[in-house]
Amino acid sequence: MESFYETSDSINISTLIIMDKEIFYKYDFYTLEQKYIEYEFVESLDRELCLHDLIEPFIKINIEFLLTSGDNKKEFSNINFSQIETSLSKILSQNFFYKQYCESNSEKNLFQRVLNKFVSRIFDKDGFNDEKYIIQNYIHTWLEKRLALAVVKDSRFSSVKVLLDVIEKTEMLFSFQNYLIENIPRDWIKSEEEWTNVKVNSENIWSIIRTFDKTLLDRQHIIADNIDDKIWEHIHKTTRNSDYISLNREYSFKSQLLFKKNISLWIKLWDNLQLTIIQDCIFQTLHPFDPKKYLELLHILTSKKVNIGSDLNILLLIFARNFFEKSRRLTEQLAFYENTDRITPTNEFLFVQGQKCYKEWLLERPKYYEEFIKTLVDQTKSSEIQDWIFSYKPNVNDSQLGKLYNEELELLTNTYKLHFKHKEDFDQDSLNLQKFNFYVDLIKDNESNLFVSNLLKSILSFVNSDRFFWDKSYSEIYLKSMKGIGFLVSLDDNPVLRSQSIIRQFKITHQGWNPKGIDFNSIMKETFIYCGITFLFEYKESFKDVVPENFFKEFLDILLVQNKYSQVDNSEYYQQPLHLMLLVSSQVMPELKEYAEQELILNYDDLFSLLSILVSNKDLISNQSKKLLKDKLKIEFIFEKRKLNNKNMKEKVQKIEYMVKQLNVII
Repeated sequence: MESFYETSDSINISTLIIMDKEIFYKYDFYTLEQKYIEYEFVESLDRELCLHDLIEPFIKINIEFLLTSGDNKKEFSNINFSQIETSLSKILSQNFFYKQYCESNSEKNLFQRVLNKFVSRIFDKDGFNDEKYIIQNYIHTWLEKRLALAVVKDSRFSSVKVLLDVIEKTEMLFSFQNYLIENIPRDWIKSEEEWTNVKVNSENIWSIIRTFDKTLLDRQHIIADNIDDKIWEHIHKTTRNSDYISLNREYSFKSQLLFKKNISLWIKLWDNLQLTIIQDCIFQTLHPFDPKKYLELLHILTSKKVNIGSDLNILLLIFARNFFEKSRRLTEQLAFYENTDRITPTNEFLFVQGQKCYKEWLLERPKYYEEFIKTLVDQTKSSEIQDWIFSYKPNVNDSQLGKLYNEELELLTNTYKLHFKHKEDFDQDSLNLQKFNFYVDLIKDNESNLFVSNLLKSILSFVNSDRFFWDKSYSEIYLKSMKGIGFLVSLDDNPVLRSQSIIRQFKITHQGWNPKGIDFNSIMKETFIYCGITFLFEYKESFKDVVPENFFKEFLDILLVQNKYSQVDNSEYYQQPLHLMLLVSSQVMPELKEYAEQELILNYDDLFSLLSILVSNKDLISNQSKKLLKDKLKIEFIFEKRKLNNKNMKEKVQKIEYMVKQLNVII
């Protein structure tokens, strides 16, 4: 199929329809650039009333077929193809796609070819094969629209049974169903039982389930719906595979139509699906994302205007998850139009409108979140909401998508913070770093020490548990938690004494009569806590009765001793708090900077890691420290170089030489 971008000189961009934001919500850029010319083409044929009259016999024959149970192909002998082709040639005489078709086809049989394909799709379930020209698809879409508009004017199609039969017969008419749903009269949706009744059997509701590796999932595992856990844990556990299933055509059609025409009945359908995983995957049918419709759904659901049998809290959290995910994806989709380097003369029109749509969305989005979260807080337990919100981790990827995800998550968290109802007791068992950081921010924002002690105990307990993990990075979530620990310790009646107690609690015995075996988890927890303690030095008021320099030296000595005797090779973990201690000495306690440098040089055994720590500080080391380092390098570098060369690690040798040069040390 030829690309329509070859038509850039023949298409007048200014004549294209001004599209509302719904189409930008519905399609990503790459789909939309294929669709917007089709939309304009269909609109142009819609304006040709004479053409409507000419295709009327064809539409009537298809209408009668859709109302019968027969499956034999119909004859179209009474259709005046010659007159239709003549009309098309006049209407499309300046159309590039039509001229392209005519240049390759001497016979004027475009409409007949499209009609034959239309019939083949209905009777033979044929797909896109044998459609070489874009103009064929455009005319086909127009015919689907005309057929859909004819169906909605015929009351014989008003029953659920007939409509479902139509959906089955027209499964290969890909635009027909969209036009049908858009135009079905509301008064056709009468019988609640017919529209919302569900026989809860997985075979009757969903389509084939496939995982990414094409193996069937264990259906019994999927439909297990016993609520033994907390509500969010239950939802998370039972819906983890919902991306691999979808509702079948019947329920997908019902869902799309009811959501657009009668949300109260949609809620009944949603409720009647019963199984949590299916109640979750029904949201896949609600495309494009319409935040106003979602909020209308939320208000009707929480107003109790519709009687439901499902647990309201489960439905609310399923709704919440899908609202967040849909909003996030829409933000990503619209943010694409900010990539101005992708603008060309042929797509500039789309980018201009897309950028306008994105700016409007960024202004509207906080208002939607405000209304959404306020309603959720009024209806659901704080602990359940927090389990959901704090199940999301900030993205450590520095890509554009990672930043957009973090911005969406920040909007969610900050909006919740505005409506959070303060309570001293919180669920310690469900604490994680996201939740901890949230509570620390609350304490800072409200200058309240109400639950400081409990929160500090809880984070220490969490770090000491099997649920804690640290990747040894200073990514936002970990760095913020480290700072949070230092902040909470600073609020203690005796911060230094509390710090010493915490250090003893997490300190590992690497030597003596009772050393522990190599335990990476314990060292990971120990060094993470040490990183948190280093941030205590930011709070000068914590050292009212203690000389801060003494505690700094004591703590630095502990780190160096732990590193020296650690059974884990070359301070992979202890290097992290030592980085921070050098930073503290440089920025907070400059009088100890040279002391810290020299202690590291004299007592840190691994040369590569030592240089990494010293280089990490932007401030150059002192002249005295350079002298000590130079003496150390004269003795150790030759052996280190030989050792690394033997292991074929020449790049590491080059890195050492580069770091020495950065430190301005001449060997």
